[in-house]
Amino acid sequence: MDVSDVVQRVALAYWPLIIGLTLLGAMAAGALHVKDSPVYTSDVRFVLDAPDPHAAAESTSIADAAKSIATSPSHVSAALALAGVKRDIARYATQNIELQPLGTSGVLDLQVKDPDREAAALIANALAKDVIDTRAKVARDSEIALLASLGNEVKSTNEAIARVDAAIASFRPSNDPSVSAAILSGLYSERASLAQERTTLESEENSITESMAMRPQAGIIDPAVPAAQADPSRAPIDIALGVLGGLVVALMLASMLAVLRPQIKGVHQIEQAFEAPVLGDFDPLDGEVDATLGARVRIAANRAGVKNFQLVAVDGSREATGLVSMLAERLGTPEVTPGVPVPLNGNGQAIVRARRKAPQPALGVTLFDVADLSRNGVAPETALILVAPSVLHKRDLETVAYLTSLTGCPVAGIVTYSKRALQNAGLGRLRRTDLISLRPDRDTVERFMFRAGSK
Repeated sequence: MDVSDVVQRVALAYWPLIIGLTLLGAMAAGALHVKDSPVYTSDVRFVLDAPDPHAAAESTSIADAAKSIATSPSHVSAALALAGVKRDIARYATQNIELQPLGTSGVLDLQVKDPDREAAALIANALAKDVIDTRAKVARDSEIALLASLGNEVKSTNEAIARVDAAIASFRPSNDPSVSAAILSGLYSERASLAQERTTLESEENSITESMAMRPQAGIIDPAVPAAQADPSRAPIDIALGVLGGLVVALMLASMLAVLRPQIKGVHQIEQAFEAPVLGDFDPLDGEVDATLGARVRIAANRAGVKNFQLVAVDGSREATGLVSMLAERLGTPEVTPGVPVPLNGNGQAIVRARRKAPQPALGVTLFDVADLSRNGVAPETALILVAPSVLHKRDLETVAYLTSLTGCPVAGIVTYSKRALQNAGLGRLRRTDLISLRPDRDTVERFMFRAGSK
């Protein structure tokens, strides 16, 4: 099976399904944006009081800390209250606020989306200021607490040194000089250790104080302003994704149907399936659909070397049987050549006279009848003409294979018809009692066509 067969059996055979599901996917995606309103984005750029990052990981870490502050419910609520708008705080924090680092520069970009352009700018500036103040307050409070702790330790150390100094000052030598020397040595050693500890604590205090003085200054670099234009809508992108999703689902479903319920459609596929030529398409109410159908049937007879044809309705339904009866009646009508102008009295005027073709060998065209076959057998020089719908199923092939093996007659050709042909002929509205008695003679066909048209 080549690519053209795949296209015929999947894309062309199930094109209504494919188009329908594709449109359904587009409509479903478009329905999500029916109630969309314009959204405006305002962004503010600022820096925090943190050392400049030297790698992307450090920059991302700073941005994550700032985003955690900006999306906190209490901070979002305060910014919304400042802008004078009411929004769902949890949803607003997760969907309308974005914070990204600008490379490794240490600059942060905070974006706020809101249907109100003025509110978006106010909220962005408020959140940026809130992040800066919160970060500075947290850092300042931690440093102040650390300085206070170090001050308390220095105070405790000074008190311990004072106690040791007092002990040294009040020391009274004992009778044993060696004992007195050992006690004084211990006191002096303890005082030296306490003095070293105090020096270390004071050095830490000075280092913290210096770091506080040298800390980078935080601030807003570029404040947010109301956006001049609304953000581009996501509707085209979502609709395109919906179309793509619907198309994928449709192709998968069409492929499954092509495997489970294969259809044969088109002249090329029908000819391949039955190994016989398609002689034409038949519409009982339009004689000009295929004016050469009778001639093609005769060519098929000459090619097959037969004189008798039996028309077989591949579909097997009563409607198809009625259509086959009309075709048999149509093929039995003598052919008339187009009129030729004949001069009248030599005055330049002409009349058109129809004339019949030269007599041709009689062609027997009858309906296939199992009962007649069982009584009389197959007539010599007989072939089958299959009258088939333009779209066939696997069961139709099995029916034809069984029929040809049963009769031994070759298939000389196929005549196709569409569902519209049945509707045009009114066969879809005929009663079953009418169709049971339908025969290929002209009077019967005209009678039932009249009944069908009157209903």
